[in-house]
Amino acid sequence: MLDFTLQTERLILRPFVLEDLADFFAYASVPGVGEKAGWAHHKTLEESRSILEKFIENKDNLALVDRASNRVIGSLGMHRKDSEIYPSLGYVLSQSYWGRGLMTEAMRAILDTLFTVKHWEGIAISHFIENIRSQRIIEKCGFRFVRRGPYISAALGSFDAYYYELTASEYQKLKEKSAIGQ
Repeated sequence: MLDFTLQTERLILRPFVLEDLADFFAYASVPGVGEKAGWAHHKTLEESRSILEKFIENKDNLALVDRASNRVIGSLGMHRKDSEIYPSLGYVLSQSYWGRGLMTEAMRAILDTLFTVKHWEGIAISHFIENIRSQRIIEKCGFRFVRRGPYISAALGSFDAYYYELTASEYQKLKEKSAIGQ
């Protein structure tokens, strides 16, 4: 359950609210944005409203808010399948914000909270093989490659994907290593 708020230098990560609908639709309706995350871009405002209501009810997604503009520019969500050992994180960012290091900033904040405050045992994450931007974020955050395999999207079909994990003990070692270098 992602029911907390975090702040980074450039972002606020917080639960979604209905007032986020216009911003949510603005980035989720752009062709190619959702498709990189495994879902079809939104076609209507009503489609975005329905999904946003589920986010709010399930408390499984955080809005990524740009502190400079106070606009929602993406989301970070937690998903759990019965077949997975660890919950998996997924994310999406407005195309106009790509390449600025914002998702890495958001991921580092959420990982620290999930491991040091919420005491999660591990986190899984994946990306489509062609999505090099996501691969870089995942690697920068210290995830360990686990396997290559199919990713089945109800909306888009099957894709080849890379799967990664990060355990609490691995995260702690990464934190200690980075503190030594400072």
